[in-house]
Amino acid sequence: MTFDPSRRRFFRNAAATISLPFLPSLMPRSAWAACPPTPRRFLAFSYGVGTYIPDFTPPTTGPNWPSTMILDPIAKSPQRSKVLILTGIDDRKLGTVPSPAGGHAHGAAPFLTQVPVTYAINDTRRSSVDQIIARSIATCGPPVLSLSLSVERIRTSGSCDGADCALSDSMSWWQGAAQPTYTTAQAAWDQLYKGFEPGASKVDAERRLKLRTSVLDHVAGELGTLKPKMSKSDRDKVDSALTSVREYEQKLQNLSKAKLSCTIPARPASVTDQRMSTELMMELIKVAFQCDATRVMTFRLTRTGSNLDYRWLLPGAQYTLSHDVSHHSFRARSPDPVAAAKLDSFKKISQWKMSQLAAMIGKLDSVTDSDGKTILDNTVVYSSSEIACGSRHSHWDLPVVMAGSLGGKLVTGQHISFVNPVPVASHMDGNPTGATRRTIGDLFLSVLRGFGVTQPTFGDTGTRPINEIMT
Repeated sequence: MTFDPSRRRFFRNAAATISLPFLPSLMPRSAWAACPPTPRRFLAFSYGVGTYIPDFTPPTTGPNWPSTMILDPIAKSPQRSKVLILTGIDDRKLGTVPSPAGGHAHGAAPFLTQVPVTYAINDTRRSSVDQIIARSIATCGPPVLSLSLSVERIRTSGSCDGADCALSDSMSWWQGAAQPTYTTAQAAWDQLYKGFEPGASKVDAERRLKLRTSVLDHVAGELGTLKPKMSKSDRDKVDSALTSVREYEQKLQNLSKAKLSCTIPARPASVTDQRMSTELMMELIKVAFQCDATRVMTFRLTRTGSNLDYRWLLPGAQYTLSHDVSHHSFRARSPDPVAAAKLDSFKKISQWKMSQLAAMIGKLDSVTDSDGKTILDNTVVYSSSEIACGSRHSHWDLPVVMAGSLGGKLVTGQHISFVNPVPVASHMDGNPTGATRRTIGDLFLSVLRGFGVTQPTFGDTGTRPINEIMT
């Protein structure tokens, strides 16, 4: 091949991409960083109707944040050091725009897109963070690009809280198109494993490894032929590039020797109980990541505005419907017995939701990944609700919990607040104070950086990554 310094050349095959720009910027390491030998994964874990902020938000920051009633399952879990609690994450710009839609729809539509409910449903700007991540790592080879799951049945047509139900119930979007959501464990299993052939999969994986290695051999050979024509400075850079190529090749070889132990589960039986369905779905998520069937998933524990009956959790309670008790109207300065009873139920339901998040995080941390760490270590889990305070439909100080460091890219083991002092007062009794709050869009820009995606903005609110959560 004749060397042509007037243009970039690209060598592509089997998920390896190496860019050869004009010297002296030959062969940047970032060219193959998009497909690290150990997979990086994303999971969004959502639930409806918000929480009770005073009993959710830790009153102090840092690694020794004190447990709160609602966060107790997280605080007492073995994975506490791998969790990040964020206070002062704001969605007011999109959550308070005047329109026929209500507070739930205003928070649900931009949940992962940061594109407001007021835009046309098919607006091409409506792409969710999970889909951007999925497409950025598509060449790395997971059989299923992404998968969206929901325990509770969702609606994709009609009106929900004054907006198209798809905007309220679909978390995952690509250029204005809602991605399918699977609401039974059987349907999810079919998407992941129907037609799965372990033997064929192993052969294909070995083929991809050989192709990747051959690409690296080819590039290394070409670089060697160019060296006599270069200055000493450029030769030194080529030597550095060749070292990087061989380091990456060694990582690929090591990966082939350290495959994850993966046993495809039997197709699950049909269940109707909320707790059993939740357990099945979370187990499917764990195994899907373990088997590298997909690397990007969204999971809706309860839908936007959910009004499930929790009498099984609240024996003897007078008020047990989720959406009903979220509208407790409790004010610390003037409580009444009905409001207090509803709030008590709401806090217990909110704590149960955090116990499920803790269980999901624990499942991911129980599996050793190909690099000797755990799947959780190489994943980022993002969890929140479409609103903060259920009763007031507030869109500031959202209850954000993250887990996993994405292979060391993100900070864990902290409570970080972007508001000083930490706002723990009831949202029913006050309005947001302080000007240092950050947006969900900024948060997602930070997550995207962890996957090597460096787009300058995200949705209508992301303008600058949050350095405090990035290593």
